Amino acid sequence: MQVDVNSSKHPDPQLLRTYAGGIGPQNEHQIVKRHLQECHICADKYIQLVMKTRTKYISAPDRIWFGIDSKLNAADFPKRSRRAITMQIGFALLVLTVMCGLVGGLLRSNLLSDRTIERKNTLELGQYLDALEQMETGPNQANLSEGFSGSSAIDRDAALALTRLDPTIDNYNLVSQRVLNSGGNQIIQLLYDSGTDSFAVFVLPDKMRADFGSFHMVDVVVNGHQCTRAECPRQDVYHLNTGAQTYVFIRKHRRTPEAGELFAQLTRRAQ
Repeated sequence: MQVDVNSSKHPDPQLLRTYAGGIGPQNEHQIVKRHLQECHICADKYIQLVMKTRTKYISAPDRIWFGIDSKLNAADFPKRSRRAITMQIGFALLVLTVMCGLVGGLLRSNLLSDRTIERKNTLELGQYLDALEQMETGPNQANLSEGFSGSSAIDRDAALALTRLDPTIDNYNLVSQRVLNSGGNQIIQLLYDSGTDSFAVFVLPDKMRADFGSFHMVDVVVNGHQCTRAECPRQDVYHLNTGAQTYVFIRKHRRTPEAGELFAQLTRRAQ
């Protein structure tokens, strides 16, 4: 709509609303702005329109901002103009967005760092035990060793010194010893065999923990020491922390010798 500021033709209410909301063609905005600067009648109508609609975005010539601000004050709005309030809110939101981004990034970084450290200090045994549970043979010398992937052979005497375990327990003899380096930690696996039965022992530094996945652990007492036992139908799994090291015993379920007694004999020097 063309508006001649020197004529009596005034912009219609719809055009004023379009201008107040900052929408519509820019060339019309300039025409309305010039008209409002010259026409007191339309300026007053425009102020009343702003007060009625209370639009969040207000476009107006500088000359009539005082009138709008006065009306807002009369309506118990904040003393500052809507334009100033909008600018300050926008700046505050920008600062808040930046701060949230920085804090969120820091939290994500710390969370990832904590998770990385936790993984390095955890021996995941859930899948290992689950695979043994599904095998027809159950745990035996071959699959107990195969599941300890990424490990390498370690000297027999060194392994016994580090784990504080004996090479012979009951009728079982130490037949293999391996070590896995994980995040600066040494995890040692010892394999014992009696000719008809085998079991494995994992020895972890105290700062490491064993994660048994979905296997339920129950509290038991072995040789007067509190430890836990995994509820596995086909396996005997015991877990003991001595304060210096952590021991995990895994053997195919058998009635004799009783797993708890065997584990107690095995770890008597370590305790």
